[in-house]
Amino acid sequence: YLKNNVPPKPNQKLTNPELARTLETIAADGAPAFYQGEIAQKIVNYIQETGGCLTLEDFHQYRAKIMEPYQIQYRDYQLSTPPLGAGGLTTLQMLRLIENYDLSQMPVAQRFHLLAEAMKTCWPVRLKRFGDPLFTGIDPSTELGDQFISDLKSNFENGLKSPQPGKIVAYEPISCTSHISTADINGNLVALTQTHGGGFGSMVTVPGTGLLLGHGIGRFDPRPRLANSIAPRKSPLHNMSPIIALKDGLPFATYGIPGGRTIANNQLNLTVNLIDLKMTMQEALDAPRLHSEGAEPIQIEDIDKSTLAEFQRLGHQTQHSSGIGGPGHGVMVADDPAIQSGGTDPRGQGHVMSS
Repeated sequence: YLKNNVPPKPNQKLTNPELARTLETIAADGAPAFYQGEIAQKIVNYIQETGGCLTLEDFHQYRAKIMEPYQIQYRDYQLSTPPLGAGGLTTLQMLRLIENYDLSQMPVAQRFHLLAEAMKTCWPVRLKRFGDPLFTGIDPSTELGDQFISDLKSNFENGLKSPQPGKIVAYEPISCTSHISTADINGNLVALTQTHGGGFGSMVTVPGTGLLLGHGIGRFDPRPRLANSIAPRKSPLHNMSPIIALKDGLPFATYGIPGGRTIANNQLNLTVNLIDLKMTMQEALDAPRLHSEGAEPIQIEDIDKSTLAEFQRLGHQTQHSSGIGGPGHGVMVADDPAIQSGGTDPRGQGHVMSS
């Protein structure tokens, strides 16, 4: 749909009439138009013509799943996040590791030390054990249960005493993910994270549809016999981790953030800021972040020199980052659901709106 196959210049109009027709067809005829009709046939034909193996039967058999969220009680709040293959289970495990520490009275360097070791403890678990639960048999009641968390705490507490370098994991900085948080006056909350995959997904546009295909299959581990190895009818592990928080059964906040592999850790950062440090949503999104996928150096945003020096004295190598993940967005709800406050991340483009 590019004119002469050349990207548009600033202020030049970009049109995609084929995509408009595709969306109009789906709006008029519903899901069958996509999964069983001409649109599916065009996608399958093009994928097979270019060496892929997707079939029309794959489209016909796909069913969206409505599933129960994973939940924990953190302080006085009930946190809910989508199940695997989403990334929120890792966030919930990290929160369970730190739940017995009083972060509100802790110096910043000590708090960051705690968060860094929680990240370093839980990321190897994620990369080794997690995948499509229909294939792995992963049970959230086990992964978030007292016995498994107790087993993790031995590594976590050893890391607090003597931080270890860990194992380097390849980091992919490209991101094409978006997040929306919204709430209404009745206290209904939505946390919606969606992604097309980094760098225009697969960079493949299906002729006659205007559809740019994603690259979700690239989130599988190409090695065989692992939790996230590729298999037919299997969903890959991904990173999106939107959270809805309730207090005493009433709406408190909805929040989420893009950022690939930084998402689960950033949801940890945001949750601690909101619940332990009693920040507003905007303050929580503004605050400095840190990130680790199981190894040193710890990526860390701008903090004052004395705090950074103390964090390093506690045993950490650091790597400065100008921005870890984002842009995140969130909404906090007061006791009266009609009174709400929003926040948007300064690390990217976003807006807070009301109606």
